[in-house]
Amino acid sequence: MVIDDMRKNHLGFREAERKYEIDHHTLALWERIYLEQGREALLYERRGNPKTLRKTGLTLQQKKDLLSENQQLRMENEFLKKLNALALQEKRQNKKCK
Repeated sequence: MVIDDMRKNHLGFREAERKYEIDHHTLALWERIYLEQGREALLYERRGNPKTLRKTGLTLQQKKDLLSENQQLRMENEFLKKLNALALQEKRQNKKCK
């Protein structure tokens, strides 16, 4: 949307940076991707190491499933850490009361 607006309304980088509150590097990256690969290329997730994902031979659905599982495990890990901290706190309070 930002790059489309820049091209349609002939906005420069500084004008677009102010209008959308985006830093210059991000804007330049988006424009490069737009020009080299087209508008649709901006819709794909680019974080992570693409070389690693390509070598695995996983399908897009398998990658999504793994990312979802990873997120679920992170949430479970956070929950267990908090539960452990609460149990430790309760144990310390019980020692003080005795």
